Amino acid sequence: MVKVLYILGSSRCGSTVLANILGELSGFFSGGEIRYLWERVLQDRRCGCQLPVAQCDIWASVLSAGRVDAKCLEAISLSQRQLFRVHRTPRLLRQSPEQLLQSKPLARYLAAITDVYERLGSLTAAGVIVDSSKRPSNGAVLRLIPGVDPYFLHLVRDPRAVAYSNLRSKSNPDREGGAEMPRMTARFTAIHWLATNLAAEDLRRHLSRDRSLFLRYEDFVARPKPAVHRILEFLGENSAADPFTDSRTVVLGANHTVSGNSDRFKTGRVHLRQDADWVRRLSSRDHAITTALTLPLLSRYGYHLRRPIDGAVPAAGEGTPWR
Repeated sequence: MVKVLYILGSSRCGSTVLANILGELSGFFSGGEIRYLWERVLQDRRCGCQLPVAQCDIWASVLSAGRVDAKCLEAISLSQRQLFRVHRTPRLLRQSPEQLLQSKPLARYLAAITDVYERLGSLTAAGVIVDSSKRPSNGAVLRLIPGVDPYFLHLVRDPRAVAYSNLRSKSNPDREGGAEMPRMTARFTAIHWLATNLAAEDLRRHLSRDRSLFLRYEDFVARPKPAVHRILEFLGENSAADPFTDSRTVVLGANHTVSGNSDRFKTGRVHLRQDADWVRRLSSRDHAITTALTLPLLSRYGYHLRRPIDGAVPAAGEGTPWR
């Protein structure tokens, strides 16, 4: 039985760098946002190894084992769009397996994702598959997958930082000729952040306490190595080696992430640091909009309502004054 560490969270929450670090641990394989596998093949997008997903040795083997053709790719992609909107999470959680499996599109998807996890475990000899798909609705059906031992990591980032990241122009080299990652307004980001994290909390309420872990991105970046060790302990896993060269620097090799932030293509030495650009550069209007719309969860997750006086993001546990 393979363990699947499913990362829950909103867009731009830092899941890509965390998943890539975990993927460097012995016995771990990071597949990135695996829910996009079928769609990325249809779009001729690139794997983290720089090859088109359909030509990557890992993903080509996974798809051929599942006897997936173009018609099947389109059907599974359509099923994803129909079944796994974030707002569908409560219904997916509250229906019995028997009720859920009456849906042919859902049964098709479950058969496909089961093949993916099983084949990845076999091909990579990994005991833990890291899936940074983030969407709670996809995570809600992991309980229906035979041969999978699911664990959930709820990763949260300050919504003002997420809003600033979504407003910026950022290149995405995962397609021929290059492109930009989608940009979103602060209002859209805030609503999505709130809905996704509320759905993630709903999912975690349906799990036993030893099956989910909460982590703030800011705390991870402040002390990355202890955070990774905490995740290992949560999973009941050990690793003889890790990619850290010091407390905040990692060495990343090529990976086979099927989708994710464009940072998944970074290799070599990567220094982890707090990203404070949003504190200085996010407009007052967008800061106010994001804060107001995400207010129900800000305090719960330990985020302050106002910007820090010195323009820096405080490290975990530090009492930086806020205005």
